Amino acid sequence: MRMPFATLLLLLLTPVVCLSQEHTPRPPRTEPAPPRTEPSQPRTEPVPGSWIKYDSTAGRFSVLLPGQPKLSTQESATADGVKFTQYLSNASSATAVCLTGYFDQVPGTVFNFDQARDGMVKAVKGSMLWEKAISLGVHTGREFQIVANLDGTDAMFRVRIYQVQTRIFVLQFISEKKYEGLEIVKESKKYLDSFTPYTNQ
Repeated sequence: MRMPFATLLLLLLTPVVCLSQEHTPRPPRTEPAPPRTEPSQPRTEPVPGSWIKYDSTAGRFSVLLPGQPKLSTQESATADGVKFTQYLSNASSATAVCLTGYFDQVPGTVFNFDQARDGMVKAVKGSMLWEKAISLGVHTGREFQIVANLDGTDAMFRVRIYQVQTRIFVLQFISEKKYEGLEIVKESKKYLDSFTPYTNQ
């Protein structure tokens, strides 16, 4: 799509993770360390409507996407300067971008949904239209929608954030505001509702 999202997509998660991890005493983690890289050939399979089911072994999740995703990593840091890696995948349809990101909490930190939300709104200089607490089984989350102007283009950001054990997932469905309507809402729900995390439990 022609939207000016290309340079912004990789920047949007940074405020989330930099501002949303707070140091506080926590019990030692007993989970095994997750894999640090995506497999060279992630598993995908076709689904009706030309979408694919993307299965990330390293990310421990699956999701429906409008096409084969592009994978990347991005180094970030907590407010205290502790470095960590974010893992990103993005796939585009004719009218939207689906961005799925995840990272593992730095030991000794607690994730803060409010700071994550505020960081994303600030990153795009947007306005939040609504938000609500959500859950995915036993996992807590937050959903909200942002409207922002990106280089002259009005854009809508539908965002879901989940905490699954010590891993944080950030899902963003980004579309031009002019496409708002029943079809774009269906497409966003197709992406967001399909997200399934895998856990060690």
